[in-house]
Amino acid sequence: MATHFIAGEYVKSSGTTTQEIVNPATGAVVGIAPRGTLDDVNIAVQAASDAFLGWWDTPAAKRGAILYNTVRAIRDSVEELARLLTSEQGKPLA
Repeated sequence: MATHFIAGEYVKSSGTTTQEIVNPATGAVVGIAPRGTLDDVNIAVQAASDAFLGWWDTPAAKRGAILYNTVRAIRDSVEELARLLTSEQGKPLA
């Protein structure tokens, strides 16, 4: 069963159905995602709310460092991310 990413962890969906992710340019299935339930949404929203409180109390310099490291990780993986996004969106890689 596919999972959701909630509160920094992969969590099994409380639902039992999934959705195929299809490249609209080719019709190829490029992934499978769980169809979240209302319970899944409520858990995710609560986790985001809880995380916000911690983020709010984090000093600006530390938040900036976290965001900087996030940008660095994205840039370090730009080729892989570009291939993934184009395969699910059906857009040209260029």
